[in-house]
Amino acid sequence: MKINTHHNRALSYEIGRPEYPEEFFDFLYSEMGIKITDIIADIGCGTGKITKHFLKRGNKVIAVEPDEDMLRIADNKFISNASYSSFNCTAESMGIEDNSVNHIFCGNSYNWFNRELAVPEFKRIICKDGLIVISTLGNATNSFDNDMSAILKKYKKPPVGNREVSVSQPFIDGSYVKKSFEFMVEEDSYTFLNGLLSASFTPSIEDNTYRAFCDEINELFNKYNKNGKLSVKMRIQCMIGSVNELVQWN
Repeated sequence: MKINTHHNRALSYEIGRPEYPEEFFDFLYSEMGIKITDIIADIGCGTGKITKHFLKRGNKVIAVEPDEDMLRIADNKFISNASYSSFNCTAESMGIEDNSVNHIFCGNSYNWFNRELAVPEFKRIICKDGLIVISTLGNATNSFDNDMSAILKKYKKPPVGNREVSVSQPFIDGSYVKKSFEFMVEEDSYTFLNGLLSASFTPSIEDNTYRAFCDEINELFNKYNKNGKLSVKMRIQCMIGSVNELVQWN
């Protein structure tokens, strides 16, 4: 069954989720050996924030996304690019051909997958010696963290479909490369708010707490911004390994 974890959040995702820094991709190509001739499967691609960078560097990208609204945004941006194709499906049941991709990329979406079903799919579609790149993007330490945590705790919604997010180790211990990147983004109030509204656990527009949540986030922004911009430190935690070293249970 396809569970939509981010219903009605596609536009906020596109507006508010930050771009990954070029340094991250430089690392994948120079240190991890990804080539521009490789075919990349971007699983849980959202609106194509990562897909964009692989396409720009010359790769063919197969984008997989269960949320129709998010995939529509990605398709509208990239469908004219002959190196882009997409599937509206889940990671647990993909229409991608056997052994047809060189590497698989997953962002924060990996924490939502049912690994007992997704890992065999990864093994089916990836070529021999392909890499699995799993990266999580979140805030590093910021001056406003305590205030924001209090607001998020106050308005936090239960997991979609009562399905808890898995935060267990994706790879067998010692079998992967781990790398972190920190970078700064400058956000206005609109971008900052939409970044938070893109999360699965914050109120969405149909919730009766939506307006109150937005008001408190705007008050937070007004408290900490300088000249209409808030400097936000972000962190990417990246793990890279072999598909055969993936842990197959949640």
